[in-house]
Amino acid sequence: MRRSPPELHIEEINSLRAGMGAQMVGAIIDALKYQPKAFQIRLNDRSPILRDDLTWWQHIIPAHPEFAWVRTQF
Repeated sequence: MRRSPPELHIEEINSLRAGMGAQMVGAIIDALKYQPKAFQIRLNDRSPILRDDLTWWQHIIPAHPEFAWVRTQF
């Protein structure tokens, strides 16, 4: 019986300084590149809407199609 991969949940990133959240996400993505199908990445997208009417995560997800993403939002 095949099982679903374990999930890595990203709820909300509160950083101490500007840009630190992006660095943390970058570190997670770099680590997961070694086995991209090992985890399904589930995130609650609470990031603000940017000038192009997309959230920050809506830019990140298509840039990394090698991962299984599940995006929810509040």
